[in-house]
Amino acid sequence: MSEYRHFIAYIYEYQNGDKKKNTGFVKVNIRNGICRIQMKIQTDSGKNGTYSIYGFVHEGNWIYGISVGTAVLKKGLCEGVMTVPEEVFRQKGYTFDRLSGLWVQKTEETGTPQQEYFLTIWDERRVDWKQFVTELPEEDKQAGESKMQLEGEADSAVNSAEQPAGNMDFPGNVTESMEAAAGSKRNEGIQSTDAADVEQKVAVQEVAAQEVGTVGETADSQTRLDSRWAQFRYHYPHTEPFEDGEIFECLQIAPKDIAFLGNYERMFCSSPFVQQKYMKYHHLLLGKHQDGRYILAVPGLNRNVQDRNLAAMYGFPEFKKTEEENGYWYHFLN
Repeated sequence: MSEYRHFIAYIYEYQNGDKKKNTGFVKVNIRNGICRIQMKIQTDSGKNGTYSIYGFVHEGNWIYGISVGTAVLKKGLCEGVMTVPEEVFRQKGYTFDRLSGLWVQKTEETGTPQQEYFLTIWDERRVDWKQFVTELPEEDKQAGESKMQLEGEADSAVNSAEQPAGNMDFPGNVTESMEAAAGSKRNEGIQSTDAADVEQKVAVQEVAAQEVGTVGETADSQTRLDSRWAQFRYHYPHTEPFEDGEIFECLQIAPKDIAFLGNYERMFCSSPFVQQKYMKYHHLLLGKHQDGRYILAVPGLNRNVQDRNLAAMYGFPEFKKTEEENGYWYHFLN
């Protein structure tokens, strides 16, 4: 399944781990295994020189930087476009899904954490500058390779599953470009007139209505999910967005990872609702419920009846709040 993501993110200058000021932006476009990055940095001329650019991932206790290119800062200004194939990351055991942002530091200082650098972060995970490395310890390299093996199985499962009619790219009518202004809100509505898409909505709605009334899981299904969970928890980032303990031990995953979770869940790999939320928030959530079941969740807003109806129509009838109107729409896994 080809992947499409497009967003804009700010670049900040950091000193000793402290965010100082906004110095520019990146426009990121990922399609069909190619990442196109337009970058602009503008700062004081005292920082002129050649800089190394790293796409970084979280691996164990490390912030692992993978080189994607260099840039020259002249008269306090650096701007340009670079194209990075996904193979650059696959050779290290990763994919674009694992990228958490870009790390930029002077070339002559490469390989060790520096006190001054530029950083753009694409998710909500904490970045500790002292943990930045360009070479991983051997055990962490093996963990990355194991993760790639899991993702390869997921791709095979998705490709072999029956897919809805139509283009398997992210649907163009749900693609959103991130606003350049800080804190801007995007339209949560999804417009679709494609007949196959409408049929998929109805099918998901019917199955979701049945799922709401489900009380428990079969022994075989629960055993399968327990086994998958044991694999996931060692390879995916952990997060705890909820404070009350009802849903806990949450993992951040991507749409193609859903293929691991069973035949019924595979339909959500290409769901427009899931894809649109993933493009906007860059993660989905897999978690445990206090009653022993597992949940699949997508981040979003719960502002009105329209938001609730839309989420339920796509198979996510439950909502768990994190703060104000923000939270996660979810359903229980079969």
